Amino acid sequence: MTLETPDQDLPPAAKRALVTASTSGIGKSLCLLLAARGYDLVLLNRDKARTEAQLHDLRRQFSDRVFASDIVDFADRQALTAAAGRIAAKFPVIDAVFLNAGVLLAGAEVSPQGNEMHFEVNTLAPFALVHLLWKTLAAANGAVICVSGSGARRMASRLKVSELDRPGRRTGMMGRYAQSKQAIAAACAALRPELALDNISIACVDLPPTRTAMAKSPGLPLPFRLFSFLFARPEAAAQRLLARLDDKEEGRTVADRSLPDAQTTRSLTTYLYQKAGIDEPA
Repeated sequence: MTLETPDQDLPPAAKRALVTASTSGIGKSLCLLLAARGYDLVLLNRDKARTEAQLHDLRRQFSDRVFASDIVDFADRQALTAAAGRIAAKFPVIDAVFLNAGVLLAGAEVSPQGNEMHFEVNTLAPFALVHLLWKTLAAANGAVICVSGSGARRMASRLKVSELDRPGRRTGMMGRYAQSKQAIAAACAALRPELALDNISIACVDLPPTRTAMAKSPGLPLPFRLFSFLFARPEAAAQRLLARLDDKEEGRTVADRSLPDAQTTRSLTTYLYQKAGIDEPA
């Protein structure tokens, strides 16, 4: 898929943000907030028709901003790598990345790479994108990476690194989903010191249950689905993510006791580098 950008030469942008899963829910609300703040946007989604509809609406509401998009299946590592390369080539400086894409499934599914789908999309995809876009973020000299996390990760009482892509019987939110969200939260914490050397802040923000399409997933326990009308509004969740732009230092320094211990985290990051096909720093 070719990166779609406006026909005219791109003007220098005061600020530019990339948002994944932008066409509905939290991502859609986040795009409106960012555009209102003066950000140009690069949208990375799975669905071309929905992305084009969103681009049309954004350009109508914010005619002074520049919007671009690329289409990719977040479970397909080769396609994700290619999309990130196109984006980095077109936009050598990106000021903020909001990694919002995720899945919550009831049954067992595997990615084209043969990994369990929650692990592939919720953990490996954002981990890979951070590295694939690292240079473009470093060029901003003060960039922010914000990963949409979940309070459900605390249901993963012990992170089992060796089982991330070969999980046990527990499916849905309390099993594979919780493990994948705990893994990406731990990975973000582990990457923080190295990213800080390039003046990049990273945070994984635990979001509460939110009224998105995921709230109707059969992977969500039935009581949660029945009372999903009580969940937070997508706009409120988007505001929590946006707050990281105003509080970069917290993205560098927060210590979270709900994360795995240091030994488990080291094992996790080594495993993620291996599974993502990325060379681990010496």
